[in-house]
Amino acid sequence: MVLLRVALFLVLTLALVAALLQIPSVQTRLTKVLTNYITENTGFRTSISKVNIRWWDAVSLSDVVVYDHNDSLMANLEEVYIDFSLQGLLNSDNPSIDEVQLNHGQVRLLTHPEEDDINITVFVARINALLSPTVSKQEKRPVKFSITELSLKNTSLDILDYTLPVFETGFDYGKLRFRNLVARGEDFFAKSDTIAVSVESLRGVESTSGLEVQQLQTDFLYSNTGMVFDNLYLRSNETIVRNYLEFSYDEVRDLSDFNNSVNIRAQLSEAVLDIKDLKYFAEQIPDFDDKIYLSGEITGQISDLASEQLLIRFGERSAMFGKFDIEGLPNVEETFFRLSLMNSTLTSADLAPYLSDEARRQVNKFRDIRFDGDFTGYFENFTASGNFRTGIGNMNGRLNYRRARNVPTYSGSVELQNLNIGLILDQPELFQRVTMKGQLKGTGLTAESAILSLDADINSIGINKYNYANIRTNATYGKDLFSGKLNIRDPNLKMQLAGKMDLRSNKDSVRLEAKIDTAFLQNLNLIKEDIFISGNFNLDTKGVEIDDIEGAARFEDMLFSYEGRDLHVDQFIFQSLFTPEGRVIALNSDLLTAGISGNYKLEELGKDLTTLGQEYFALITSQPEKAPVITENDLMGSYNFDININLIDPNPLIYLLDPSLSISDNTIIEGAFYQTQENTILNLFSDIDTVYYKGHYFLDNNLDFNTSKLRGDPDVLASFYINSKQQQLSSGITFNDFSLEALWDQAAIDLNINFAQEETDSYARIRSHIEVGPDEIDMVFEPSELKVLDRFWEIEPDNQLVYTPGNLEIINLKLVENGQFLALNGKISKEPEDVLSLEMHQVDMSLLNTWDIKEFEGTANGLFAISNILENPVVMGNLNVDEFHINNFLIGNLDATTYFDNDNDRIHLDLTNTRLGKKIIAIEGYLGTKEDQLDLVAKFEEANLSIAEPFLSDYITNLGGTLTGELDIRGRMYNPEITGSGRLTAGNLRVNYLNTTYTVDGRVNFTPNEISFRGLELTDTRGNKANMRGGISHDRFSNFILDISSDLNNFQVLNTTIRDNDLFYGTAYASGKLEIFGAANNLDINAQATSQPNTRIYIPIGSSDGQFKEDFINIINVRDTTRQVATLDQVEKLALQNVRMNFNLDITPDAYAEIIIDPRTGESIQGRGRGNLNLGIDTQGNFTMSGIYEIVDARYNFSLYNIINKEFTIEPGGRISWFGDPYEGILNIKAIYEENVSLMSLQPAQTTASTDMMDSQLRRRFPVKVIMGLQGPLLSPDINFDFDFSGFPEGEIQTYISAFRNRISNDEQEKNRQVFSLIMLRRFSPEGQFSGAGIGFSNLSQLVSSQLNALVAQVDQNLEIDFDLATLDQTALESFQLRVAYTFLDGRLRVMRDGGFTDLQGNTDLNTIAGDWQAEYLLTEDGRYRLRVYNRNNFNNAFTSLNLSANVITYGISISQTLSFSSFQELIDNIGKNRRQRLLINDIDDFLRYDFEEGLLVPGEEEEPAPIRVIEGPFDLKSEEEEETPIRNEEEN
Repeated sequence: MVLLRVALFLVLTLALVAALLQIPSVQTRLTKVLTNYITENTGFRTSISKVNIRWWDAVSLSDVVVYDHNDSLMANLEEVYIDFSLQGLLNSDNPSIDEVQLNHGQVRLLTHPEEDDINITVFVARINALLSPTVSKQEKRPVKFSITELSLKNTSLDILDYTLPVFETGFDYGKLRFRNLVARGEDFFAKSDTIAVSVESLRGVESTSGLEVQQLQTDFLYSNTGMVFDNLYLRSNETIVRNYLEFSYDEVRDLSDFNNSVNIRAQLSEAVLDIKDLKYFAEQIPDFDDKIYLSGEITGQISDLASEQLLIRFGERSAMFGKFDIEGLPNVEETFFRLSLMNSTLTSADLAPYLSDEARRQVNKFRDIRFDGDFTGYFENFTASGNFRTGIGNMNGRLNYRRARNVPTYSGSVELQNLNIGLILDQPELFQRVTMKGQLKGTGLTAESAILSLDADINSIGINKYNYANIRTNATYGKDLFSGKLNIRDPNLKMQLAGKMDLRSNKDSVRLEAKIDTAFLQNLNLIKEDIFISGNFNLDTKGVEIDDIEGAARFEDMLFSYEGRDLHVDQFIFQSLFTPEGRVIALNSDLLTAGISGNYKLEELGKDLTTLGQEYFALITSQPEKAPVITENDLMGSYNFDININLIDPNPLIYLLDPSLSISDNTIIEGAFYQTQENTILNLFSDIDTVYYKGHYFLDNNLDFNTSKLRGDPDVLASFYINSKQQQLSSGITFNDFSLEALWDQAAIDLNINFAQEETDSYARIRSHIEVGPDEIDMVFEPSELKVLDRFWEIEPDNQLVYTPGNLEIINLKLVENGQFLALNGKISKEPEDVLSLEMHQVDMSLLNTWDIKEFEGTANGLFAISNILENPVVMGNLNVDEFHINNFLIGNLDATTYFDNDNDRIHLDLTNTRLGKKIIAIEGYLGTKEDQLDLVAKFEEANLSIAEPFLSDYITNLGGTLTGELDIRGRMYNPEITGSGRLTAGNLRVNYLNTTYTVDGRVNFTPNEISFRGLELTDTRGNKANMRGGISHDRFSNFILDISSDLNNFQVLNTTIRDNDLFYGTAYASGKLEIFGAANNLDINAQATSQPNTRIYIPIGSSDGQFKEDFINIINVRDTTRQVATLDQVEKLALQNVRMNFNLDITPDAYAEIIIDPRTGESIQGRGRGNLNLGIDTQGNFTMSGIYEIVDARYNFSLYNIINKEFTIEPGGRISWFGDPYEGILNIKAIYEENVSLMSLQPAQTTASTDMMDSQLRRRFPVKVIMGLQGPLLSPDINFDFDFSGFPEGEIQTYISAFRNRISNDEQEKNRQVFSLIMLRRFSPEGQFSGAGIGFSNLSQLVSSQLNALVAQVDQNLEIDFDLATLDQTALESFQLRVAYTFLDGRLRVMRDGGFTDLQGNTDLNTIAGDWQAEYLLTEDGRYRLRVYNRNNFNNAFTSLNLSANVITYGISISQTLSFSSFQELIDNIGKNRRQRLLINDIDDFLRYDFEEGLLVPGEEEEPAPIRVIEGPFDLKSEEEEETPIRNEEEN
């Protein structure tokens, strides 16, 4: 503007002299006058070298130079071109110029010190004063000067304000130097302090800062209080600013404090701010490559920006949208944010350049953060609320965060969803994700420093790779801190914890109470073993260091389970106490008590025991360099303590850890430890009655250990004694009087070992002497006594064993006896060339008989050289065993030869077994040495399987048959691969557990990881077959897994007696499927089977007070404590097998079952039925049974003291239900006992003799049924009785029956007396009393009858005689009953006689003597068609009513066909069809004979109960389906 005014002045001046100026001399003269005038009147020294006036409208000035009033260059332009019109130029109010061009020059706008105006402003003001007339201040008004077009070309512009301080760093707004300006503008005007121009284009460089403007388009307005950039498009490097920008300030000098004094109002549309460009204005902005994209309206200073609606994008994917209020820029870490954002995203990668290293590390954990919410504060001191969705989980709620003194603190209400706290705390292995809701307050962000108070419900939290669920907490947590309450309801951890534990420095308090309901530690990833814990825990201690801890830990109602084994402990207490005498650490429980008391410190004790152990190890291994160095500080302390341990009941604890080990109760271990400055003394002693380990028993044992050692000195004085009275090995071998005695005196040890075997009169007394030197240990066996069987062995005297580190040399260690010997010579080391030789000469194999219950015979000769034993053993030599027998079974001759193949670095092996002159097994091939490679071929030529029986006799016996095949053995010694196949021919075996014998035929195939068989056929003793499939998989002959299935068809699966298994026994045949799966020591045997004919199962569930034997049964009280103790060892032994058998059995009436309630008296339920039973049996002695057994035909044998035995018939449809425990079955049955009795005893005394006929009826014996109902527990059911008089005739006698019923219905005691009388005395008793004589005779007759029946039953199994002698008085003949039956033709013909020997009047004739008789013949073997001839005496009710005494004889013949069906529809469907034959079931005792359908009872299907068919007794066995053609003939006697 100033330049333009100057130009206007010059133009006006030149216009006046335009004509003169056309003359060069005039132009020169006039220009000089004018410039002198300007210089003299304005004080601005001005020069123009040339003026070229284009007539009336344009002028060109060359070399225009102007110095300001302080003699500083203000303008130096090569050319100034001005295009004007006289009208516009002469307008006094609004002078204007059409165009101005400033080319190639420099313009310097300066504000000098102590001045307020720019130099050009002063120049224009002075020019205006020369041109303008003098006017008063009231008349003076601003003049608007305008230029239509304005352009700059290669022009420099300096704007220098010397009133402002110098900026040492950053953008200096007071020293702006623009270079190479090229610009084009329109509509320029200047009025007062306002300048406006429409910049169409502008480019240039600010040379001081280096800021380059590539393009500027805007409508620019400038004044002393602000700048406006409208319609703005600015591009500088990568920065692009669009739309509208306004800067406002109080005065121009405010621009020097741009961040704080200049107000900004920006309306931006996708403006791009390059961070590198911002460094021109604020050098503290970090040096990184990023762009910020802005859309929206921004107001305020740089240091205090605000926006009601702004979208900020930066980085790759970060964007924030919402309301902003930011105070403190450009220093981000000191910037205060007030943000209300929605749908915003921040990524850790995009934030990283703006943060410190620590803040960046923390933010990086969250990766992407998507959020809606409010943020108020600094990055390290803020309050945030809203919904945050991050790459490691989600957070909802409100959080106050502050980092003070480099310690982060935080509090608030928070809801976390799957948040990875392990990553936040830098402990990803310990902590994982958490989902929770609650209040929190804490400090620290690492596991080491974090202290967190949490009142929350935790749905899930990952700790140590396990996801805990359902946690309620109100507690404070830290690395060594817990205070509050914690409740966990996780499936694998249910517990409640309350109290405080503070183990931090200067803290010493622990007071915790815990109730643990469930804790599966393996599932919680706390330990690798399968351990379960439950119980109550109370800890009350103080002290942090181990030597300061004092207090007690109480455990109550504890249950420990380890690998399926349980330990119950009611209470145990662990205490640490300080007394005036020292310290006591004690453990008290029902299982054991232990205490260490004395004056000691645990930390020091631990170090001293470690040192003592290291010293002994260095001495024993002859490695003095490994002995610890003892310093003077180590020799300062002296202390002692006593050890006392009482193993009250240790086996529950030992069983938990190792089920193969147990020791006797009340074992005491005593000892003492003394530590002085000179030496260390340790004494231990224990007396153990019994030790059991893996089937071995050690009886009457004691141990005594004493040692005294100078500290830091190699000399030792120690003694160690072990004595055991008897040793019973699992193999069945027993040794006696074992003792080990070791005396260590300085460098010498005398070691003596003694033991004997009384059964074989063998013993050993071995003496040896050991010298412990600094470099080696020498051992010599001294003359010893060894007697094996009847032979005396000796140790050669010139023997020696020399041990040096890594090397053992054996010199002439030789056992000799009368020409036979065993000898060892050589070295054992890592050196391949060192060889150990083993020589056997004429060794009698009976030597092994003292170590195994098997008997061995044979003679062994051999010589082996073994090298490289510690690395890859190489064995060369030969072995011959002649006439080798095991248990008198000839194995044959064994020949083995090995030699080393140097060319191929491998061992050749040739092994043969020759039996009876025939080679049956041959193994030949190679053993590699470097990688234990195998290359063997095994051939079997009709090898007798019986050679394996000595090794399988615990499980399988009676092995027979042959094996033929060939196997290739490859792989490594420890990892062999066997392929091939073998053929079993005529094999046979007996399964000991089942006592079943089978024959086996088929092929067995070997693959590298499986032994399989398909189509292997087993045949039982009756020729029934079972096909087996599957095999045994293994991992290089380890980790064996059985996977075998079999289809059974009427196959024998059980053949045991009570001697074999007192839980259940018998003979069983089944059809179905059998599956065997699992490891050999964890096996499941599952069966789905249906019972078949000839099945007879006995289940003894009752108890007795003692034990006794009969010829067929051995009864032990199954609930007796002694028995449980006796079987404990067996359970422990079998637990190693861990076999579980699960049988799902469909029981059909084909199977006979007998439940023995009382083995002493024979009380039992026996018969047949149907149902579905699930049996669970394992080798630990557990037996479970569940299901329902419905009785079809059965008997209940009632017995009184095994003298009086009565048989009740159980009505069909009765049920026995089991729900797990076989001893707790539920009965729901009705049983009937029938007896022929008279009612004479119920008749009151007669006063008249007019009732002869009635006396006859009362005297006559009719059938009466005692109905007994049994409901409830199997061993103690509720019993009720009733009577059934339906067998009595109609008439007056019913009056007595009704009276009797009425009497007993109201008197339960009377009813029971009559029941007892009927069963025991076989008659009713008069009301309220029993006849003494009658009772005596009746009991005697009962005893005689029972014993006669038992005696006759042992004479002939086909003969049945039943004596029934009711009394021994004068009426004995009338009441005597005799039943005789005999079976001919293998059960096809049965003849039977039954009844008394008198008629109603007590008379005897041929008919009464013959009694009721019948003969039955089975026309077919299955019993479907039968022929029956019978004769029976009937009482005729019609004759009785006419007072006629008559016996009606009925006899006849019948042919019957028997059909079995479950419904009439089934009967109809089966008529006319050829149905498969059924076997007639003949019971061994032959007291039941009937035929049943072999189908299953369909649950829920109604079925008529099958009738009970009793072949003994005077009843017709005609079934409902029989067709009978009787031949009757009635005779009167």
